[in-house]
Amino acid sequence: MFKLEKILGVLAVIGIILQLAFIPGAGIVMVLSVTTLALLYYFLGFALFNRIGFKEIFKQESYKDISTQRIIGSIGAGWAISLICLGILFKLQHFPGSKILLIVGLIATLLVLAIALTEYKKTKEEFYIGLFGRIAVISTIGLLTIVISVM
Repeated sequence: MFKLEKILGVLAVIGIILQLAFIPGAGIVMVLSVTTLALLYYFLGFALFNRIGFKEIFKQESYKDISTQRIIGSIGAGWAISLICLGILFKLQHFPGSKILLIVGLIATLLVLAIALTEYKKTKEEFYIGLFGRIAVISTIGLLTIVISVM
């Protein structure tokens, strides 16, 4: 699942670059990769952020060392990041509602980031470092998408 996230992320960036360069067929690559990435974060974000493999999702022992608060936070982070991904897609495809998706996603991500920072100060767990990295990359792309007007 971790490799899938990286592959989809690279394909999404390539699709966005090709779309901005007006290369024919780039929209298909971008739509499929960004939509799949958003669905991955939305439905499987709790497992992805907690480093639970796809085969271990339904095994109870996979969750024994993970607190309920951390699972709820992972679900919230996955939801927020998927909103940003969809907002980026909507903006680049000129669909209505892109700004709302981006703003709601960025505000939700900011809330998740604030909670994660306070928890990281208490526990110093590696889980939060991975979460910070994902939030930084996707939120930066989301902010750039809001600020920069797409032709």
